[in-house]
Amino acid sequence: MSNIGRPKVQVPKEFPEYYARWKNGELQAVSCMALMDLSKSTFYRMVQEYEYELEWKKEQERQRQKQERKRQLEIIRNNAKNKKAESGG
Repeated sequence: MSNIGRPKVQVPKEFPEYYARWKNGELQAVSCMALMDLSKSTFYRMVQEYEYELEWKKEQERQRQKQERKRQLEIIRNNAKNKKAESGG
């Protein structure tokens, strides 16, 4: 089955660079739109999707770090239990 309607505009490969420069105040949004040949609505839709993706990646990293800390704490506790058992405690 084929899609009906206009094809979705692809995110330009330079989008992350221009996004960062825009967020840092080096470029105005209008300049980014012109450089990437995007309409205002397309630019801000891409910004919203990109920021959602960035936040999702940050959350995944936080979860990974939390699991790693939990795993390290478990190792420390097991080592402490083993030392206590070896010393007859």
